[in-house]
Order: sequence, then C-alpha cells, then structure tokens
Amino acid sequence: MNDNNIKIDSPKLYSPASAPVLSDSYIPSNLVMPIDQATQIHQPLTDGFARRLTYLRLSITDFCNFRCEYCLPNGYQGKRPDDELSVSEIATLVHGFAQVGTKKVRITGGEPSIRRDVVEIIETIKQTDGIETVAMTSNAYKLGKRLASWQAAGLDQLNISMDSFDAATFHKMTGFDTLPQILADMDTLLETTDIKLKINSVLMAETAFENLIAAIDYVKDRQVTYRFIEFMQTSDNSDLFFAQHAQSDIITDYLLDHGWQPHERGSADGPAVEYSHPDYVGRVGMIALMRRTFVILVTACESVVRARCICAYLTKVITIFVHTYNKTISKDW
Repeated sequence: MNDNNIKIDSPKLYSPASAPVLSDSYIPSNLVMPIDQATQIHQPLTDGFARRLTYLRLSITDFCNFRCEYCLPNGYQGKRPDDELSVSEIATLVHGFAQVGTKKVRITGGEPSIRRDVVEIIETIKQTDGIETVAMTSNAYKLGKRLASWQAAGLDQLNISMDSFDAATFHKMTGFDTLPQILADMDTLLETTDIKLKINSVLMAETAFENLIAAIDYVKDRQVTYRFIEFMQTSDNSDLFFAQHAQSDIITDYLLDHGWQPHERGSADGPAVEYSHPDYVGRVGMIALMRRTFVILVTACESVVRARCICAYLTKVITIFVHTYNKTISKDW
C-alpha cells in the first residue's frame, strides 16, 4: 500500500496528567474484551464519502468464448489462466467481505459459466453468513444445460448479455448462432424458476431503434427488465465507437413520449434508470455513460455503492475498485 494513501485523523492534544500510570503488566479491566467477542467486531466497508459498500462484483475468470465486436472482436487472446481463484479462496474472500457488510455478490467474468465449478461457487457464496443475494452475469451460452443446477445452488438473479433480438445480427455481433436457443432457455427460466432475470444490451447506432421496439414487445408479457448500456469509448475502440455510438436520449425520449415512467432505484440496485408502463409486465432500462453523464452519473450513483473484485491470477492479489463519480480509487489488500 502506498504511504501517500494513508489517512491521518485530525491531531488530538495529549495530556500526561489525565493518563493513568500503568505498569507493563497492567491492563484496565474496562479495556479487556473476550477474544471470541473481539473477533466478531468489524468496521463496515465504506468509500471516501462514508457510503457503505454492500454490493460486491466478483470476477472468477477473464476468459470468454464469445467474440463481441465491442469487447473481444478477435476472440480471447492467449491461453486461459490455469490459476484462477479456487473455491476455497473465493469462500475466504466472500466471508471477509460479508464480515464488513457485503449483502450482495455478483459473479462475473469473462464468462463465469465457463468454469466447471461455477455451481459450487454459487452454492459457497449463497451459504456464507450475511450474504442475502447471489447474482451472476452471463452470455447464456450454457443457460439451458445449467439452469436447474444454478437454481438449486441458490442463484437469485441472472443478467444476460444479449445485444439483439435478430438472429443474424446476434450471430454477426457475437460469432455464435445461438439466439433462438437462448430465447427459449430464458422463457424456461421465467416459467420454471424464481430467478430474477435482466437482459443487458450495448446501445449501438445501427441497431438502436430496432432493438428498442423488439425489447418493448419482449417485455409486454414477461417479468423481465431489458437494459441498454451506452457504448463507452476506450483506448482501442475509437473507430467502432465513432461509427456506432448512439446517445441515450434516443431511448429515454422515446420511452417518455410513449407513456413510460422512470422508477426510483433501491439501495442495492445498479446504475440503470428503469422505466415501466401500465400496459407492460416488464421494464426497459438505460445506463447512460456518455455526454451529459456527469449529472446523470452523480444522480445515478449517489446511492449505488459497489466494490469490484478482480482476480489477479499470477499473484492472487485482490484489488477493490470503488467507483466514485468519474474517478476510480483502488486499494490493494
């Protein structure tokens, strides 16, 4: 840990006259606490604004089998790491976070379902004292085959990344011709489980309006939230960004003009603003990142406090990223 990051509290005056005279072997009885009781006391994990961090995003692999054009257009490069965090290491990590106030854990990747022990990971997290909700983000490649075991293990929420309702477009964007099966598997999830389902889609100019209309139709009779995520520019996607970036207004303005109303977020919700309509069972959401987003992000993130834990495979260093407005503060454990 860098010494420059050490925070020193305001100095307090010390008065020798007010301090008791103690021998080396004397400890006042009012300062003694049973060991088992002392080990149970933990300070809540907070950020620099004293907001409690109750939501942990845990990446269990960085490998993904899809080739999404905005993320891994050439597919995953190199050999998949063979020293990802083990189940026992994850159990220790989650237990530690639970002791300092974490209530919800989201399993992410890469693609987490690639791991053969993902069911054991879900079960381990779910059985941790203090953890109330276990969620996972997936491309749904193995949804049909693994749904029953995920539910049995205790999965509460599932976010599926699905950028188009058109099979040809989906194939072009991901490299996989699996959309019909994924749609069928999601209906099975809704019909046979109590897992809460959300669908995430990166907002692309080429498909924005078509996808919005399809999403509205999809949530008509389904208890699902379909969320658009505004495309973010990175250091290596400039060409695609300038060709495909669409402003979030095209989604939100259409929703407001057609009778959809925004909802206030709960304390454990993410940054999306979700909209509902009296004639629709499901919702449509928007995660706005660009342009006027300073105001949007400040508003959206005031009550959203999450820690993101990423596996550093070679050294097994756990890094917590606390996102505060447009800055990232990191602390190495």
